[in-house]
This record gives sequence, structure tokens and C-alpha cells, in this order.
Amino acid sequence: MIFWPFVKARSRILVVDPDEEERGLLEATARALGSECDWCASGQEALGRIAADSYDTILIDVLLQDDSGYEVCRALKSDPETADVPLLFATATNHTDDVLDGFQTLAFDFLVKPYRPRELHARLRNALRTKTLLDEMRRRARAAEQVIQLGRALAHAATPAEAERSIERELAGLSETLGAEGISVEVGGRTLCAVGSAAAPVAADIPLDHPGVDGVLRVRRSTPADSEERVRLSDFSGTLARGIARHGLAAVPRPPD
Repeated sequence: MIFWPFVKARSRILVVDPDEEERGLLEATARALGSECDWCASGQEALGRIAADSYDTILIDVLLQDDSGYEVCRALKSDPETADVPLLFATATNHTDDVLDGFQTLAFDFLVKPYRPRELHARLRNALRTKTLLDEMRRRARAAEQVIQLGRALAHAATPAEAERSIERELAGLSETLGAEGISVEVGGRTLCAVGSAAAPVAADIPLDHPGVDGVLRVRRSTPADSEERVRLSDFSGTLARGIARHGLAAVPRPPD
């Protein structure tokens, strides 16, 4: 069984608060969670940072100098790129209206200031865990979609040359998903298809497991593929190997069609 990590490595938290009184506690809590902590004072600055970079959790004070935290939350939730980022609201009071308004804008959780260290740690940890799971679910869905796309492309390919072009196109999409510097299909000691660089370190060699197909799906990247990625790559390589056998691409090189 494959287990999802509780919190991904090198997670990032953005704090949006004009009051830096509790900055030391927040930064210490982020470090304890293995996270980086960035800070900004206004809603507009926060939106600019989020547009330029990615965060795994955002903690927003309800009352900002330029916008309310609710307005920032609405803007982020309306954007598909940031809709899944857990947002926690901070308020100096515990009025029911604050809580209800926050949840109506799809806030993930609430914190009351001054922060209690153990509560702060637990709520930020839960938000980071939620983001880790959402990201993994998205990656799994994308991987399944890529396997289906590859299978359809190979099924509809009319010639071996068209099949090779289909493989190269799907390799490009897979490379982007994996953040790979290069990815190739090696069959019978030769490169059948490749995209990107061939100079980066090998992150994974996944066998093309099908009768009559002797080869590997080779991913090049500075960080090795983890167990989850290898499972997804095995599904892709299985569909790839069947297509290679169907179109006779495991044979010796031949002139293009």
C-alpha cells in the first residue's frame, strides 16, 4: 500500500497581517512544520505575491489596511490556480459574525489572536496536510488522464510513424507534469522517442513490460522519482509498451512512412 505524506517537503506559508507582534511565533511554528514563512502587510501585496509564487497555506488577518481578509479570500477562491489553497483567518475577537463571514467565503479555518502556540501549530499542520492531499489527488487524476490520452492516441495512429509522433507528444505532457528535464523511451538499445535534455541525472528507469518489448521509460531530473511517481509511471509505461508492440516499434530502425 502507498501512503501519502502528511506534509510535503519544503511547504510554504504566507502570512498577511499588518501587525508583526506575533511574527516570531509564526515563523518558529512554520520552521517546526518544515515550512518557509513569508510575510506581507496588505491584501494587494498578498495578491501580487500569490500571483508570482505559490503557497501551500495562507493565514490572513480579517482586518487589513486596504482590503478585508474576506475580499482577498474571495479573489483567491475565484481563481482556479489558487482555489485549493487552504486559507485561515485570524481575528482579535471570537465573534460569531466573523466566523460565519469567513466560512461563507470558503475559509478553511479560524484562529483567534493572540495565538496559542499548540493550537496554531495544529491548525497550520492540518491546513498543510490538506493541501498535500489535494495536490496528490490532482497529480493522480492528471496521471490517469495522461494514460488514457496515450492509449487513445496509439489506438488511432494509422502508421508506425504516426504512433511515434503520438508518443513524443504525450512524453512532452508527462515531462511537464513530472517537472522533468528530459524523458525518453529506449527500445532495443536505441532511443525511440525523446523530449528535453539527455544530460540530466536519471531519476527513474521504468521497464516497458510487454512480450517482445525490451526497453525502458527513462526520466531525467535532479531529484529521484518517489514511490508514488513510480506507480504512475508504471501505468504509463504499460500502455506505452502495448502500443509499441502493436505498431511494431520494437523492431530495428526503419525508414519513415
